[in-house]
Amino acid sequence: KNIQVPISDHFHHVMEKSFYYHDISDGMFDVTIGPLYKLWGFQGREIINEPSKRKINKTLKFIGMDQLSLLGDPKTLDKKNTNVTIDLNAIAKGYAVDIISEYLKKEGYLEHFVEIGGEIKIQSNSNEDWGVGIQNPNQIGESIQEIYLSNKSIATSGNYFNYIEYLDTGSIKTHIINPLTGYPLEVKEGMISSASVIADDCIDADALATTLMLFDIDNGIKLIESLDGVEAYIIYLKDENLQHIESSGFK
Repeated sequence: KNIQVPISDHFHHVMEKSFYYHDISDGMFDVTIGPLYKLWGFQGREIINEPSKRKINKTLKFIGMDQLSLLGDPKTLDKKNTNVTIDLNAIAKGYAVDIISEYLKKEGYLEHFVEIGGEIKIQSNSNEDWGVGIQNPNQIGESIQEIYLSNKSIATSGNYFNYIEYLDTGSIKTHIINPLTGYPLEVKEGMISSASVIADDCIDADALATTLMLFDIDNGIKLIESLDGVEAYIIYLKDENLQHIESSGFK
């Protein structure tokens, strides 16, 4: 059943950005992915065995941003099926950071550091940069790299805190789920452990950091290099050790 839902200007803007990142990531960034998180046990209930292929395929029927469309006047979200849900966790925190920063600037606070859940925006009216540490995936509370920012945003996505080992298969899967296949990424050699993205706006850094987790290293760097004003620091596992790679303008 088709349904149209009136939405606010804020919601419309976040959805516009979501469609953009869905397009440039070949469908990897997808805000309809929520039911897969529940199915695999990453939201609300404990799962000890992997879901069946039948259940995954059934859930995939309601996954995909092709089942959504935006209307501009009045601002409306069109859903092709009432069972399609929207989860903006991968982009909304970054947008909230931007909105708070804009509010502070309008109030005259031109030097500020805004952070929500690890998504950060730094506004500076002086020549001094603010130091930010990138989390070491192997050591909670320890930085693996310190960077210095001014009038920029940074967001980090990682798989090192949220994963499940399933008893029936013995596989260890992260909370990063491929919306095209319906399966989470497995912990294995060569996988990206974390991706930190720097951009002017935190909404962009937030969405891209999540997207990179679903790419291999080469395609991830290629995506970042194709975008103006965006840089990334990616940590990955190789030969049981953490390695890192930076985009060309990161330093």
